[in-house]
Amino acid sequence: MCCVALKCIDLRKFQNNSEAYLQRLLSSKECDNMIRYIGMRLNELQIYLEYADGGELFDQIEPDVGMPPVKAQFYFRQLLNGLKHIHSMGVVHRDIKPENLLLTGQDVLKISDFGMATVFRHSDRERMLNATCGTLPYASPQVIKGLYKAEPVDIWSSGVVLVAMLAGELPWDSASRHYFFSLSLLITSFSALIRAILTENENTRATLQRIMEHPWTNANFGKYCLQEIPTMSLELHILVLNIVIQALLRRAQLVSQLSKENGYLPIGASG
Repeated sequence: MCCVALKCIDLRKFQNNSEAYLQRLLSSKECDNMIRYIGMRLNELQIYLEYADGGELFDQIEPDVGMPPVKAQFYFRQLLNGLKHIHSMGVVHRDIKPENLLLTGQDVLKISDFGMATVFRHSDRERMLNATCGTLPYASPQVIKGLYKAEPVDIWSSGVVLVAMLAGELPWDSASRHYFFSLSLLITSFSALIRAILTENENTRATLQRIMEHPWTNANFGKYCLQEIPTMSLELHILVLNIVIQALLRRAQLVSQLSKENGYLPIGASG
């Protein structure tokens, strides 16, 4: 017997770029790293989706510890593959976070929850987006400002997810010298990767292709085969930490500024 996941939606918000429409569009081509759309019943406000029985990626992240780099790399590669599929279909997710990344019993990562997603490319023509949406800690500076290109948004969020997997918490929760990543394989190439992903300027932020070809992404760590590796120096810990802190503190200052100007920071999705 095949299990399915049942999701109820509010059809009063049903539009041409609604979650049901996008799930159906994205499932028109096979991708192992995206929750598959099965069908829907309009009268009962239900969407039928592939069931992922391994829970959320969030549950695999041990607080204050994270997970072994080999495991984080294994999941990160799958996330990149899923994003490549989604973007190739002209769709941007806009709410990439560990809670929206599901796992099967065979450890296959599945991107889920397309409630904030939208079409950004049609007939080879791309549009700028302006909706402030998603989950604030994972949102790029451009999403907070309210005018942005589509693909760099998901790329920024994927970088925050990677840091969360390796650090065990969001990197701006404890911005001090005593906050060290729990990484045995955090080498110089990783600091370069994080710097490229968490670049404030969306025009110079690393592309998916560049990330997928990066040495850290392709390093042969051996799947779940952890070995004794020399401890990383304190200087390198602090170097990588500072890269992340600098990028996210600039982003935090922007959030603070907009909050003071507007009284609050709206989160929604309409464009």
